[in-house]
Amino acid sequence: MSTAMPQGTSALAPKRRITLWHFSVVLLVIGLLITGYLSYEHYAENSVVCVGGSSAFDCDAVNSSIYSNFMGIYVGYLGLFADLVMLAVLLLERQIGILQSYGVIIVFAIALLGFLYHDYLTYVAITRIGKLCIWCLTEHAVMTLLLIVTSIRLYRSLFATELDVEA
Repeated sequence: MSTAMPQGTSALAPKRRITLWHFSVVLLVIGLLITGYLSYEHYAENSVVCVGGSSAFDCDAVNSSIYSNFMGIYVGYLGLFADLVMLAVLLLERQIGILQSYGVIIVFAIALLGFLYHDYLTYVAITRIGKLCIWCLTEHAVMTLLLIVTSIRLYRSLFATELDVEA
């Protein structure tokens, strides 16, 4: 004897989709861990853990250079603040009306600015300092991925009505 389930229902729990929004949140949490670590070590005036045995990497040289400050503010603090703002916008964009309309654009703008600034800092680290920081490069990779994901989200939000009409 079999019991028939109505169409469209399943005996199992509904599947949860991992969306670009979720991926953005994960990337920002990773970014917060990195910028939080760098900010803490800078504030405590501790040495930053770096890749050992490599002549190309010296995190302390990079993080104590003149380029590690922007208008007197340590760039790790700026990165931490930017990551916190983007995460707050993401977490609140479903609850607050203005963020429902402009949240993706806000995150995109901050991610683009962060990406470009990371490009500049990486260029400076290579050409002026002559050393790299693995934490900075990892944060740059995270910001690059966040920019890509947010670009896709922005494209989808801008052209959602056109895509729905075509489908």
